[in-house]
Amino acid sequence: MNLKWLLTILCLLLALSVVSASDNAPPAMPSEYWGNVTVDGALVSGGLSVVGYVKSISYGFMDSGTANGYYDIILTGGDRPLTYNNDRDCSTHYSAGEACVPCNDESDCIEGPQDDDAILINVDGSATIPSLGWLSGSNDNIPISVQQYKLALKDSEGTIVAWFSTLGNLWLKGALEQSSAYTATGSDEFRFQDRDGNDIAIIDATSGNMYIDGALFQNQTSLTPADNSYDFIIKNEGSVVAYINELGNLFLKGKITENGSP
Repeated sequence: MNLKWLLTILCLLLALSVVSASDNAPPAMPSEYWGNVTVDGALVSGGLSVVGYVKSISYGFMDSGTANGYYDIILTGGDRPLTYNNDRDCSTHYSAGEACVPCNDESDCIEGPQDDDAILINVDGSATIPSLGWLSGSNDNIPISVQQYKLALKDSEGTIVAWFSTLGNLWLKGALEQSSAYTATGSDEFRFQDRDGNDIAIIDATSGNMYIDGALFQNQTSLTPADNSYDFIIKNEGSVVAYINELGNLFLKGKITENGSP
């Protein structure tokens, strides 16, 4: 290869690198955030999924989930090469004779997070607080708390005596009695019945005690109530987090707290 051809190739490569550099910013430096994760002040269990979102797009996750009540997530960002969210079909760039790769939607042509963009961390599918602020190359210890929405049961004066949460936790003002022979008194009670109208679980709105005909099964990885059943089912965004079946068994994705404070 003679010197003329070599110089020509070098010039072409240089021109291509200039186009790429001018059209696409360099990728953002990864950012790491870590700290403890709590629910109602208690550390979460291990193995819960952790995903970080910026503008509803996932930029990082933990392969093995939470460990010893802690999360540690590295988020990466930056532009996908030669894609433009404001020119998805590349018509503007093509008309200007510039390089471009078409993309169908925003997730295919990510523009990447910018400093101070809000990072939302989801743990086991539930939102956490506070939201974090993206800063390229940062490494911050920031404790987070899982937001828990509750189906509360109250007495006649409006005092909470029990609640089921979107994480599959159950809190009781009183205690749980399993394999119970308790009979409804007709006073202030919440009664769960089978298809024949028989009581299979009762919560006493005065004492906060709960009585179930069956047994308690907590910290379940997945819950699958029987099809066409009369089970009492609680869901979070379509996912079952707790239920009482027709035999009076109580299933929780989370755990039970007895004799607690709401």
